[in-house]
Amino acid sequence: INKIEEVCKLVTVEGFFSEVVEYKDESDFSSYMDYLLIKNYLPVRATLKVNATVMVGYDMGSIKIEAIEEDNTIIISNLPDPKVLSIDHEVVYFEKDEWTFLNELTEADYIYLNREAEAQIRKAAEQSDLIELASTNGNKMVDMMRFITEASGWSFEIIGMDSIPQKNFNTFE
Repeated sequence: INKIEEVCKLVTVEGFFSEVVEYKDESDFSSYMDYLLIKNYLPVRATLKVNATVMVGYDMGSIKIEAIEEDNTIIISNLPDPKVLSIDHEVVYFEKDEWTFLNELTEADYIYLNREAEAQIRKAAEQSDLIELASTNGNKMVDMMRFITEASGWSFEIIGMDSIPQKNFNTFE
């Protein structure tokens, strides 16, 4: 173990993605010798298929919960917005151009491909409805906390979160 870090995250939705990443690195023929050497003439091309699980929810590290016993009130503030919490991706298919054996991919190329795959998946996740679904599920969790608090005879308040209406619940659905 290199590092241990305490976190408090609430995953409210997972999305499963499959993306194709293409890589092409062509030589710039910086010299006449490069042109003459077939190794430097052939482009390096690769295609990856990547499957990923994207977890979306809340980083609860900044949330504040205060219990005021005199008023029997629970106050919650600093609720975060939902965001992509993690991307777990795996390369399930890798193909190199038939001439690539003459001009192999470098370690930097593989690192670039991995980062590009994750960036494409993150972009697809952010353009999907995962953030909205995570928000809806997060609101349900807040509703559940409100229901439990009010069923115990306490009142429940949220400060600084306009998207969650302040309401009283007699039942929880």
